[in-house]
Amino acid sequence: MSYESRSLLVNGRKSAGSFKKKTMNLLKNPSTWLVWLSTMTLLLSSIGASWAQTLAAIDFDISAPVINHEPVERGTAGEMLTITAAIEDNVSVKSASVYFLTSTGQQFQQVSMSPDSAASVWLTTIDTVADDTQVSYYIVAEDQEGNRIQKGGQTNPFIVTLSDTEVSLSASTESKQQTGDKKQSNIILLVVGVVAAGLLLSGAGGGGGSDGGTVQSDDTCCTVTFTVDSTGGN
Repeated sequence: MSYESRSLLVNGRKSAGSFKKKTMNLLKNPSTWLVWLSTMTLLLSSIGASWAQTLAAIDFDISAPVINHEPVERGTAGEMLTITAAIEDNVSVKSASVYFLTSTGQQFQQVSMSPDSAASVWLTTIDTVADDTQVSYYIVAEDQEGNRIQKGGQTNPFIVTLSDTEVSLSASTESKQQTGDKKQSNIILLVVGVVAAGLLLSGAGGGGGSDGGTVQSDDTCCTVTFTVDSTGGN
């Protein structure tokens, strides 16, 4: 055995003997043992209380908010587009935003949403210009712990089709005009029918015609019926 090995062995035996001696002295002296035990108990109690306070202070919120949204499908170019969503969280919602891209824009832009009086309903508006034909958008919400969720995305956004303001007004005016023309036509036909019925009834009251025809009027259904005499009498 080398000198170094013998030295390590001797030192190890001395350390083990010293530890054993100290332990035996501790066990032989009850007062020292009780002091050591009390100290360890207090130390462990302090550590346990500190850990309990630490764990109580930590909020293990790992749940992201929930977004309920009815997609907007149509709008009018040049007017503001309103986006609303019901956003809820098991603790509280920190923020919500709408990311949108118009047909005349180059990249998605962010606009913050605000809660209304109902608290769970968040809303915002998007500005459009007259040349816009559509708007792509998606919604992102975050809670106090940084848990995020989004509805839609840049690769699968919600699409809003925008109609031109003049086209919308023209279509509305044309629809109203067609409705008015139809009502006017119905009135004219009704007047013509009444006049024709009056003339026929007037002719019937003046006596038989040269062809011996007679006119009968049914007042209950306002229908004029003609009866032709096929005998050809004078």
